[in-house]
Amino acid sequence: MLLAIFYFINMKKYFFILLCLPFFVIAQNEKKTKENLFKINILNPGFTYEKGLTNTTTLCLDTNLSFGFAAHNNKTTFLASPFLRGQYRYYYNFEKRISKGKSISNNSGGFIAFSASYYLKPLGNDIYISSYDGLTFGGVWGFQKTYKCGINLSANAGLGYNLSNQQSHKVLPILNFTVGWVIGK
Repeated sequence: MLLAIFYFINMKKYFFILLCLPFFVIAQNEKKTKENLFKINILNPGFTYEKGLTNTTTLCLDTNLSFGFAAHNNKTTFLASPFLRGQYRYYYNFEKRISKGKSISNNSGGFIAFSASYYLKPLGNDIYISSYDGLTFGGVWGFQKTYKCGINLSANAGLGYNLSNQQSHKVLPILNFTVGWVIGK
């Protein structure tokens, strides 16, 4: 028990460092994040809204539908679970992209972020509740690219801590890949 408490305290320290890291990075960019970015997600149906906060930081909010399979009593079941996610993103490579002649349009670039997700119970399935349902928070590294036609690719990966509805708290990977279409200019 004491080891679990020590482990949890250490994890909180690392998550706090990841959360604060963007505030300690000193970088002034000539270009800035797009003030408002709204996209419709195609791969995981849903919506994303990204609000520019400073020249290099944004607040990104998603509501999507996640798909998967579950095995229960030797029966495989298709699942569709709604989830909500918020990310505080720091874009670290805008100047480098500009110097190489690459676009930073619609926040195209690499980022690190503090991520918090909440997965709800699967739709139409009262039998299966995933151990991942509930709140997951952690740090991620990612990138996004928006093409001239409006198609947006976004991916991020990291490590998170899950506070499950089933009381089984654990460290787990955070993986996300979306294909979407940016609405507006």
